[in-house]
Amino acid sequence: MNLKERIEQPVAEVVEKEGFELVELAVLDRGHKTLVRVFADRPAGGISVEECARLSRRLSDRFDLENLFERNYVLEVSSPGLDRFLTSRRDFLRKVGRNLRIWFRKEEGTEEAAGRLLAVLEDGLLVQTDRNGEQKFPFDALVKGKEIL
Repeated sequence: MNLKERIEQPVAEVVEKEGFELVELAVLDRGHKTLVRVFADRPAGGISVEECARLSRRLSDRFDLENLFERNYVLEVSSPGLDRFLTSRRDFLRKVGRNLRIWFRKEEGTEEAAGRLLAVLEDGLLVQTDRNGEQKFPFDALVKGKEIL
């Protein structure tokens, strides 16, 4: 089990206990240190600088308590940002009713479409596209999405 796999559950537990959701966890080797990046957000969106600082302290306490690192680490906790890529079902659920650009796989390669996200279905997205009206995009063909700001 690699380091990211070892810390993923403890990180998710702390993040959720503090009332946020884990958007992304990155663990990078930086020579003699390990860089841990945690992107967290509220389920409805929005996390303040003060909340990131508090979450960082809670995570550091947990890492130290459980002695999860064999060497020095640097912890960065932040918001994923407004213009981040959407990749998970949970990401898209937060964006229902908003205008998105989505990238999806077809036999010819990757294509893109833009429109208003109408619904997140069990197996894909329902989008009112600018060109083709209502279209369904299966999750297994979806590459990523991004809100049009």
